[in-house]
Amino acid sequence: MKGRIEMGAVLGNTRPVLFLLPSLLGILCFYLLPFLIILVYSFFNDPIRRNYTGFANYAALLKNHAFLLALKNTVLFLAGAVGSALLVSLLLALLLRRLLSRSGLLKAALGLPLTVTAGYVRRVGDHRP
Repeated sequence: MKGRIEMGAVLGNTRPVLFLLPSLLGILCFYLLPFLIILVYSFFNDPIRRNYTGFANYAALLKNHAFLLALKNTVLFLAGAVGSALLVSLLLALLLRRLLSRSGLLKAALGLPLTVTAGYVRRVGDHRP
């Protein structure tokens, strides 16, 4: 019949969403809601008595020397860690590129995990009960 929608087609489109639903609920419950609650609490001096202070807590934080020192150390550590990781990764990639240009067997050995994983995901994704 023209215009008739089969139940399998409808469930086939919602099935991936149903599989993602537990993960999305977990992210909502354990990450997003606590973050929003803490964000709201940060504008109060005493969240139980609802003593609203606005941005005064943040102003006091930016005047705190221990916080500023910790912030500076964190930024420096982050820049150093990311920069060194990028440099080491680039050097390793250049070394592997030089080695791989000579050996087809090494190329196959390094590419095999990607192929096996992609094949497995494809096989599981095509499975229909």
